[in-house]
Amino acid sequence: MPPAKVVLMREKSGRVPLLDWLDRLPRRARDKCIVRVERLAAQGTALTRPDSVSLGNDLRELRASHMGIRYRMVYFPGQVGAAEEPQGLVISHGAERLRDTTSAEIERALRSRSAYEQAPRLRVHAPPLVDQQGREHPTDDAVEILHERYVGSDLERVADLRAARVGAAVARRLQDLRRSVNYTQRELAALVNTSPSVICRLEADEYEAQGLATLHRLAAGLACRIEIRFVPIDDATDAQPGLTKAELTKAGLTKAGLTEPGDPDPSGGPDHSGRK
Repeated sequence: MPPAKVVLMREKSGRVPLLDWLDRLPRRARDKCIVRVERLAAQGTALTRPDSVSLGNDLRELRASHMGIRYRMVYFPGQVGAAEEPQGLVISHGAERLRDTTSAEIERALRSRSAYEQAPRLRVHAPPLVDQQGREHPTDDAVEILHERYVGSDLERVADLRAARVGAAVARRLQDLRRSVNYTQRELAALVNTSPSVICRLEADEYEAQGLATLHRLAAGLACRIEIRFVPIDDATDAQPGLTKAELTKAGLTKAGLTEPGDPDPSGGPDHSGRK
């Protein structure tokens, strides 16, 4: 499936509901939401549960959860370029919930879609961004906008987002493995001596409290083993504009608590710590 063009809806007043909502979220919850938008851009209409769920009426929502709170981002197909170009996906707004989507939320999404369809070009958020050469250029790419607004070249934020991507990948892989052997969550939980709620949280990328031992038990129950690989961070998938490989390495080690201020450059560069 080719990648989809994903854009953010702008209201007539100029407000962008999704950005207003993301601004208020805890950082880890926001990172999980950004990862879901990345997956939507990469997979388009092929994205399904648990990341994307139909609400009916050609509406869908991206799903993430953190600390027991459900984070939802509603989107719909829409014209995002010239008339002859294929439809893209428009994210209208986000909301956090303790329960399933309400009829009021669906009505809000339908109103948003109706307003968008009346003037698509006026309702796409396209702010000016500054490239590495210092030149401004407008963009309507949702992933690019989110990266610029919430990550940029901040080393700690780069490491946070990378960790969120890994968490989402592990959760998706666990669910795929369970389904491949036709286990329900309850059956897998009984097999590895845990509760169905633990399996549910793991598959929802809510396993911060679970350790590697739990993952090993689950892997054994699925006739698998865990394999840890160390992949060079200069792969295309880890590219981050404006940051060198050494800076990315430092960010990863700092995030893991393996370096302190004044430690030598982990990439093997000059030691400016003053140590002999």
